[in-house]
Amino acid sequence: MVLRLSNRDPDPQEPRSAYRAPGLTNQNLVRILREHRQVLLSGGAGLIQGRHWRPVTRVECEGASYAVKQYARGSMGARLRRLAFGSRALRAARRCRRLLTAGIPAAAIAAVLESPAPHEPESYLITHWVPGPHPSERIRALRDHRDEAGWQQLLEQAGRWLGRTHRRSIWLNDCWDGNFVVAGDGRLVLVDCDSVHFRHLGGPQQLRNLRQLYCGLRAGDNHADQCCFARAYLTALGLPGGLEPELARNLLALLAVPSHEGILAELCREHWSRMRRLAGGPRLGPRRGGSVDA
Repeated sequence: MVLRLSNRDPDPQEPRSAYRAPGLTNQNLVRILREHRQVLLSGGAGLIQGRHWRPVTRVECEGASYAVKQYARGSMGARLRRLAFGSRALRAARRCRRLLTAGIPAAAIAAVLESPAPHEPESYLITHWVPGPHPSERIRALRDHRDEAGWQQLLEQAGRWLGRTHRRSIWLNDCWDGNFVVAGDGRLVLVDCDSVHFRHLGGPQQLRNLRQLYCGLRAGDNHADQCCFARAYLTALGLPGGLEPELARNLLALLAVPSHEGILAELCREHWSRMRRLAGGPRLGPRRGGSVDA
């Protein structure tokens, strides 16, 4: 369906609705897209992420809040992938739907818009806005109030989230703090599904996700925090009995490695090789075809 962004006759080059959630009208989409463009032009309140190739805005429409992400057309390779697999927004929406089907909290998709015009952005992904702070903001607030039980609980929750995700062979290329929100009910919700993968999980991907997520949560290196996060991750991963204590020692060593590229690669390689030998495979967790219960 072509969206009419003005009062003139519909232009076949204007964005089209590839998906629209029930209850969201064509007029709502037009209003949301107009507001998104106005925010980008003004650069004012509502601009959440200003990267030029994927800007994100927050838009209000009829009492509801939406996040609008705009995707540039990209290189020739990106355009060929669009022909083969659909637009970037549509692929992100499919990933989000797979996550929700697997029981992993993610921002609900409201609409996917695609533009055939070569001078326009490739596509737009509209999701329902998830109110709440990023995990690092939440943990700083808990520390400021000296709520030790609260921040330990958040660390455990993050470790369990990542362990259950990896147990399903799901991983993120970009598992950084800004991609998550601590919702009002306390759940960790993934609000950016662009870098989600559902296969080819190996040790390097596990290590990358572990360090990215933990580094976003920590407020200085603290051994108790490392233990809390690592044990929650290994428990949720569903390891065979007896492996967890030994693997935990090596995992703690990995989390304690400073983020300096020169020493990071060598130390991580040493500890991760030791953990793989203990686990008996290229990655930690059940082998393919094993139980993946929630």
